Amino acid sequence: MPIANPDPASPKLRTVLCSAEFELPPADTDTLAGALDDNYGPPDERDGTDGTARVRRWDYVAPGALGPRILAALTLTGTLLSVESNGTRRFDKVIAVVRDPRGFGRRRDPGTRG
Repeated sequence: MPIANPDPASPKLRTVLCSAEFELPPADTDTLAGALDDNYGPPDERDGTDGTARVRRWDYVAPGALGPRILAALTLTGTLLSVESNGTRRFDKVIAVVRDPRGFGRRRDPGTRG
């Protein structure tokens, strides 16, 4: 559920946080990881805290005045995918890749609309 800034004195400042988790069939994790690589570049990888599950994280970034800004993050731990975004439109774009990973094979430029 989106969480909006409750301060009416700041009508231009609005923060929307979106998140979802998906439990994937083991056979689908490599297909999805390939689509995420194609769209967001290679992930950061590390071993999970329990030492068994590999953790991979992809960031959807855009250039900003102070450096790159993370617009969304996708974390795959074993077969559990967590998706977080700071906007509903960005969240919908990321979820579209998750829903149909075979339909996406190009690197997305977060600076463009659409």
